[in-house]
Amino acid sequence: MLNFIGAFAGILLLAACGNASEVPMVLTEIQRAQLAAFIAQSKFMPEGDYVGYGSEDVLALPNDPLNDVAREVLGRGSFTKDKFLDRAIEKLHLFDLADTEDRERAYAAVERLMDILGIASSDGRLNEALYGRKIEPGGAP
Repeated sequence: MLNFIGAFAGILLLAACGNASEVPMVLTEIQRAQLAAFIAQSKFMPEGDYVGYGSEDVLALPNDPLNDVAREVLGRGSFTKDKFLDRAIEKLHLFDLADTEDRERAYAAVERLMDILGIASSDGRLNEALYGRKIEPGGAP
C-alpha cells in the first residue's frame, strides 16, 4: 500500500510540474566533484586515431564553451533537463564549422555531462543539432 501511495504521489508531482524535463534537479556532492573533474580535463587531447584539436596553447578554445555549461550548472546548484540541453546545444553550435572529429568530440563531451547529471536521453535533440534533422530510432544519420 505504501508503494502505491509513493507512486501516486510521484505521478501527482509530475502532473503538477508538467513535463518531467522541466522538474528541477539538485546536484549531489558526487555530481559536483564529477563536474569539477570534467572542467579540469581537456576534451580534445590526442587519443587513438584522434589527433587532437591542436597545440596546448589553443586547447582552451574548444574546451571553454563546454566548460561554461558545466560551470553554469555548478554555479546554480540545480538544473532542468530542458534548460541544460538548451544551453549545451547553444554551445555546441559554436562547433558547426569545426572538423567532424572535433564536432563529435564536443558532442561526446556533452553526453559525458549528461551521464554526470543523470540525464538518460536528449530525446533526439543532440542528433538533431549534429545532423540537422531528427534521427528515428534504428535509423541512419
